[in-house]
Amino acid sequence: VFNRAIEHVSAVKVAFYFVTFIVFGTMIILNLFIGIIMNSMAEMHDEIAEGDRVDPGREAGSATLENEVKSLERAMKEMQTRMAGLRRKWSGDSRKPGDVRNVEETSA
Repeated sequence: VFNRAIEHVSAVKVAFYFVTFIVFGTMIILNLFIGIIMNSMAEMHDEIAEGDRVDPGREAGSATLENEVKSLERAMKEMQTRMAGLRRKWSGDSRKPGDVRNVEETSA
């Protein structure tokens, strides 16, 4: 039955149907991908705008820079204290763990 139905359809009609089916299918899929990309970009822009509203001090830069410098100074002091402890263990010294001045004097 199927073979008889195929014999009655011209090749031009089959080719036209196939080409239009592929073209429309490709357009729909391409449109979906573009929609997903546009939606992601819109969400990203909204998040950036929200971040700018939440953190207005970021534009000035000075408050953030001061906080970062203070944080680095605390980390440096902590590392110096840890270094003093390691040097004491290595040399067998009996200084207090928080005595950073002695470590700086011995390292100079």
